[in-house]
Amino acid sequence: MEKKKNYMFLKAQQSLDEKRIAVVNVAYGKTSVTEHDVVAVRDTYREGGVFDAAKEEVSEYTKNALSGLEALKESEGKDALVELANSLVQRTF
Repeated sequence: MEKKKNYMFLKAQQSLDEKRIAVVNVAYGKTSVTEHDVVAVRDTYREGGVFDAAKEEVSEYTKNALSGLEALKESEGKDALVELANSLVQRTF
């Protein structure tokens, strides 16, 4: 767990109840994180819908990006960007 203040951390702070936020904050506040902490945060995110919200956000941004790429001429670069965008949508947590 890298303890970055990323989308999922911020979404958790916005949308989870106090008990679940405490689980996340305790793990993020530690200087040394255990496997138990990682599992607790992962389960909290999953149960609180944070992963689902992140997937939805990625999907929306990807749709917008792919829509913007439609204006470009066919090229290897465009194909690479489309492939990259599609791979991000399929990322698992």
